[in-house]
Amino acid sequence: MVNFNTDFSELKLLSSQKISGWIEGIEFEIVPPRLLDYYNPSFTFLLSMLEKEEEDIKKIIVGREFDSHYLLFSFILAGINKTEDVDKIGLLILTGLQIIIPDLVFENKQFKIKGKFLNERAFNEIVLILFKALDRKKIIINKDDDPLIKREKEMKLKAQKIRRNARNNEATGNSIEDMLVSILYEFQQYSLEDLFELNIYTIYYLFGYVGKIANYEVSKIAFGTGNYKRGKKHKYFVEK
Repeated sequence: MVNFNTDFSELKLLSSQKISGWIEGIEFEIVPPRLLDYYNPSFTFLLSMLEKEEEDIKKIIVGREFDSHYLLFSFILAGINKTEDVDKIGLLILTGLQIIIPDLVFENKQFKIKGKFLNERAFNEIVLILFKALDRKKIIINKDDDPLIKREKEMKLKAQKIRRNARNNEATGNSIEDMLVSILYEFQQYSLEDLFELNIYTIYYLFGYVGKIANYEVSKIAFGTGNYKRGKKHKYFVEK
């Protein structure tokens, strides 16, 4: 069992700090992706792969079935049955991962960080941190999970898939461009260049307050002019 842990917290994301990880006592950095990274081909390709569920990645390599991204990526990077297209895919995957884990390499058919072997469970933990940094939910079933935990995760995955399909059938939500304009309007201390340098979690966090601030300003005016429903309390926008 590889000794692996991190100091991840949502507060670190908001403060734009890098996350520290330790593997066998050796420290390394996990870098939350910036909005600018959304426009990096390696990162967008990596994300498109990681968004696929296990049942989908089994079909990617003809004649082979992999039940985890870790095994699929390892196979591609190991260069077995290598072609020019597979080589390009492997390069996109590795450079995409290195945006988040700069010290990550693939050598001797293994993922390593500063010479230490990165096993599948530790890899999955980093993927979960990545999705949290993107303000997205990700469920990964580890091979050594307790049977009850596996069953619970399987049920959550099914529910998540149903919700995703329902959203896909509805109108699309706010675009990145809409979010940026809204943030620039409400938080005028930022420039457009500043926003592209922020991590993606912070962008979603700020956008989450745009509507609340707008509603608060309307409520404040209504309260000040006496046009407020009797008995209703005027709350600050961060109050629950």
